[in-house]
Amino acid sequence: MTKMDATKARADFSDTLNRVAYGGKRILLLRRGRPVAAMVTPEDLERLEALGHAKTRKGKTHAED
Repeated sequence: MTKMDATKARADFSDTLNRVAYGGKRILLLRRGRPVAAMVTPEDLERLEALGHAKTRKGKTHAED
């Protein structure tokens, strides 16, 4: 995963977005050296959301469904 300062990502937004959208890169955005956000492809986002839903459902009982 590529790490990038949020200010640089904002200054080069088109290039950064293209790296994610067309290059499939995952970019971790940093502010003062700390992670604040990530840029991922829509496919990666779908996988993350599916994992989150599976994790949430795993903790539920059948009565809660």
